[in-house]
Amino acid sequence: MTGLRTCLLALLVTGCSSASEAPTEEDSGADVALEEGVDTATDASPVDTGSATDTTVPEAPPGTTAAFVAQGHAGRTTVSCDDGRTWVADRSDAPTIRCFEGGNDCDHDPGAGRGLTSGGGYFLATFGWGKPGSIRRSDDGVTWTKVLEGTTFGGMVWNDGFLAASRTGRVSKDLGLSWTNVTEAPTDQWNVRSAAFVEGIGAVMLLSDAKPDLVISADLGKTWRKPTTFPATCGNNVQGIAGAASAFAVFGADGVVCVSSDGGKTFTASNVGGTIDAAPVFTGKTFYAWGAVGGARQRFESADGKVWTKSKTSVRSVAGNGPDLGPVAWSASTGTFVGVKGGWMQWYEKQAFYRSEDGLVWDALPAGAFTPSHPIRTIAYGSVKKSAVCK
Repeated sequence: MTGLRTCLLALLVTGCSSASEAPTEEDSGADVALEEGVDTATDASPVDTGSATDTTVPEAPPGTTAAFVAQGHAGRTTVSCDDGRTWVADRSDAPTIRCFEGGNDCDHDPGAGRGLTSGGGYFLATFGWGKPGSIRRSDDGVTWTKVLEGTTFGGMVWNDGFLAASRTGRVSKDLGLSWTNVTEAPTDQWNVRSAAFVEGIGAVMLLSDAKPDLVISADLGKTWRKPTTFPATCGNNVQGIAGAASAFAVFGADGVVCVSSDGGKTFTASNVGGTIDAAPVFTGKTFYAWGAVGGARQRFESADGKVWTKSKTSVRSVAGNGPDLGPVAWSASTGTFVGVKGGWMQWYEKQAFYRSEDGLVWDALPAGAFTPSHPIRTIAYGSVKKSAVCK
């Protein structure tokens, strides 16, 4: 079972959609979504990466190769089959537009990237926010097929089946070919801001309209429960969820990390001592997050999600600050971290892809190693079928 689980990194909506969005049923992942009323810079930050917690990912099965897959706006996808050194097969639904220019609101569009995961030999991605979109499936990270249309969801989770994250979500037990409704989550909030699978816990969703609310399902949406204690400081402008049964945490952009060590019954709040700007990662032993303290780029590290140390990051051969990261993913096979530049309007000519062996010293990929294009929202790690571009 765990051999199929792969590293999600990732976002819900990791600090993207603000609490000012209208709490409508449709917006939460119902079959048709209403146009949302948010147009803020933070609304375009990385979507839920749903940081992975399973570190037992085996070598790629015969006929496949390990890969990172990135999801972006305007239906964008791209894949790296060489441990993050290059990104290939870059494609989108609208390659000639420029997001957030000329009236193109890519945050609220059928091609808005909202979540990505892998399992059972497939990557599944959900697109669409504010307007109905689709769920798409790929076994090679190159060619994508729509398997469900006219929907919007706030993330995608794999747990021996796929869960399209929403208060009224959908589940697929046949690798995305058919979908059924799940039990409605017990919350008065509608918009899913982050969703992840936590080993030993199940699917975890953070919803927020007026306030953050956490729900947990151990059976892929058949039943849900809520923590008995979830402090009001938790989950504001959420950047992701990461951890395992022994400890899992909700990361806020304000630096507040709320961790549970009792299976999600209760949470306590700590602070990394700075802002969190990127999707968090859990390696099975260590939590990592990235952000800034007084303008200096930092990597935050913790063994338990409660006590944090910080270290300045850097870009190799570049003087000054480390990278301003947004989406981040981690390979359980090689230990490699990959990331994409975060921040508002940091795409097209300003877009940058990064690679690191320790999450501290990063290499900026050279020109030609990726295609500068639409905003990247989520990155996930898994295996893809070998192809002309992934040999």
